[in-house]
Amino acid sequence: LGDRVIDWDDRAGLQVLVEQWTAPYARTDETHDAALFEAQVPPERRETRRGIEIGHIFYFGTKYSAPLGA
Repeated sequence: LGDRVIDWDDRAGLQVLVEQWTAPYARTDETHDAALFEAQVPPERRETRRGIEIGHIFYFGTKYSAPLGA
């Protein structure tokens, strides 16, 4: 984010920020969709790498947010 000032009340501005960070295709084995990967990522930009987990990443989908209406 650098020195960016974020207006947390500006929903449109926040949406732009969210899209910047979620647009690149990066998935764990549990959420990887080969068809989506091939459709969204040009062949010259595709990479598959091994990595290590820093912290914990949990994929709950809407398990908790849907019941709360979030």
